[in-house]
Amino acid sequence: MTLSLSGNQTTNEVSISDFETAKVVSAFDPAGIFQLEIHGSFDATINGDDLAGYPSGYFWKPRRDIVVKGPALFRLKSSPRSPANGDAFITLEITPASFPPDKTLVVEPNQGNVAITLQGSTNLLNWSTATNAIYGTTNQAQFFRIKMDKLN
Repeated sequence: MTLSLSGNQTTNEVSISDFETAKVVSAFDPAGIFQLEIHGSFDATINGDDLAGYPSGYFWKPRRDIVVKGPALFRLKSSPRSPANGDAFITLEITPASFPPDKTLVVEPNQGNVAITLQGSTNLLNWSTATNAIYGTTNQAQFFRIKMDKLN
């Protein structure tokens, strides 16, 4: 997602939901004329010249990682130093936080039958079939995984 300002445009904004995160991945502000406001679990205003760190080709990489968990509002606006002058943009990488693809099991269509089993362990060595239940009443850590076995 890219927020940009051009000419007499003075603000541009985007919101992220409570299940999303946003990371500032690039910024372009050659005249040092914009500010990035972040409103959410914390409020911050970052001047464009504080955000841009070093050139990478035509774009600027952020000086530091800025990652925000939603819900939040990102507002790009012209700086009071130069209220309507020049071009600027920031690019945000918005990802869903509640659906991590690396922790998801997907059964592809037309792959044949598979058996899905929820397993539990207290030592990460010995695994047994677990059931849908309420856990957490023991004095040991409990680990869970989903196992998929292809059936012939």
